[in-house]
Amino acid sequence: MFAGVVHSASAVEGTVLWNNPKCGVNVIATDGGYTFNQQVSAGELTAGDTLEGPLNVAEKTQNFANVTTGKKLMMWVGRYSTSKKIILERIPPSCRTDELANLN
Repeated sequence: MFAGVVHSASAVEGTVLWNNPKCGVNVIATDGGYTFNQQVSAGELTAGDTLEGPLNVAEKTQNFANVTTGKKLMMWVGRYSTSKKIILERIPPSCRTDELANLN
């Protein structure tokens, strides 16, 4: 279904735990940890969506597939960690929402 999009040795699947479309930031959970991401391309992204791509490669902008919607998007993975607390600390105060408090 997504042949040629992001299938590579570094492809990781994750679930969007939280996002703020106004700020373009989100938190994604993978089997190995969590990521803080900044969306850099258009494309709808909501909590519960499944993404596939190099979610464990921080400090890079890369292509991802939204498996839930079948669309592609680009994101900058700002941080990858096994600690959810470390990831949540990366979210700028101006982007925090009430829903984010439920992730602690």
